[in-house]
Amino acid sequence: MQRELTGRLTLAKILLLYLVLLLAAGGRLVAQQQKPTCLLVMNRTGFVVEVFAVTPSGLQSRGRVNPDTDMSVHNVSNGDEFRAVWREKSDSWRVQLVFDRQYGGWIDRWTVSQPK
Repeated sequence: MQRELTGRLTLAKILLLYLVLLLAAGGRLVAQQQKPTCLLVMNRTGFVVEVFAVTPSGLQSRGRVNPDTDMSVHNVSNGDEFRAVWREKSDSWRVQLVFDRQYGGWIDRWTVSQPK
């Protein structure tokens, strides 16, 4: 009777360990499928906009955005600062990521438009 009880406990431990490993592997699969963090820059100025990341060492170009188009800047973090420059005007943005199920990851959206 003792041997049968010990065998059942061992089987229960093995099944519990298997379940924990399965859940851990499933979590890794979800993390691998998640898209990189992203700042979506939407240019509504009517002009070409140059986008820069503001870093301790200065401005670093991230690309140009044509009028009425969008550009993605990947691998951003909360608090990262960006600047858009066009025709002697500029605008600044600080990243605040939110999880977007449709995108499949963390994203922030910045609409650059003419000042009013």
